[in-house]
Amino acid sequence: MPLRITYWTASRYNPNVPGAVISSEVRTISGTSAQSGATPPNAVFVSIRNTETGDVNYNYSSATSVATADVSTPGDGGIGTGERLWFDAVPSYKVAGITSS
Repeated sequence: MPLRITYWTASRYNPNVPGAVISSEVRTISGTSAQSGATPPNAVFVSIRNTETGDVNYNYSSATSVATADVSTPGDGGIGTGERLWFDAVPSYKVAGITSS
């Protein structure tokens, strides 16, 4: 299952909404935690989108970010098929994803 991760600037007109895409990447999600690259230093927002069928658990945190199959773990959350989630960017943080149990 792919998880699309996109890093954004802020809008020039309203700093509370996304502006231009800085970069994006796709991580294939399976039963093992997969980690993205580091959030770019100029990113203001990060979006993640589950582009396939099936739920994915994620974690957005420090460089040692690891997602678990159990969303009750602190820092983890779930994202359903086709959903997109937004976060305030933190430089050097990474997104980790794993197939939901």
